[in-house]
Amino acid sequence: MMKIMKKSITDQLFSALKEEIIRQSIKAGEQINPREIAEQYGVSVMPVRDALTRLASFGLVTIRPRVGFFAREFTPTEIREIFEVRRLHEVYCMERYFDQIDRIELERIDKAMDAYEAHPTREAFDQVDEALHDLLIAASENRFLMETYNHVKDLIILIRHLDLGRIDYSHREHRQIVDAMLAGKKELALARLEQHLDNVRNSTLENIGAMEGLA
Repeated sequence: MMKIMKKSITDQLFSALKEEIIRQSIKAGEQINPREIAEQYGVSVMPVRDALTRLASFGLVTIRPRVGFFAREFTPTEIREIFEVRRLHEVYCMERYFDQIDRIELERIDKAMDAYEAHPTREAFDQVDEALHDLLIAASENRFLMETYNHVKDLIILIRHLDLGRIDYSHREHRQIVDAMLAGKKELALARLEQHLDNVRNSTLENIGAMEGLA
């Protein structure tokens, strides 16, 4: 467990709770009890409430008046909209800045994928996933574009953790994208990226539908 220091308690709680939410340690739709969190970290309730309110402004927590705080749940429409924003950013950067993609970083990701295949873990997959998609955005060197992408990045990571059964499929698709990029085949890499994003979106929507059917 993360140790809470006296300095910037709210900031540290924000980071700790954000990580728990996007990694689904706190499940989507789960009610978050500020008093329990305060006891867990040995702090007062006020900075916990401040951190949760701040998380709500980032779209990771929902506040229900006179009820409490809840980890964010997504409707199918919201998932489609988030993936539309993601697609606009990543496909655009692949198409517009393909020749500016950092080759050294791409090769590092390729080696990390080899390591994942030798010892597959959720953490290793997450690191490769985030590194690959971030690489496309970084190629733009456009600060405003990167900022708008980062605004939805936590939501993208959270949604990814709603569909844990797709890891093997996503890894194979990542491998195909990276292979095409390393070979300098822009159109192939672009087509594989678009297909991957569509597949992840559709799988997530199917998974959410199945979960709602069991509720």
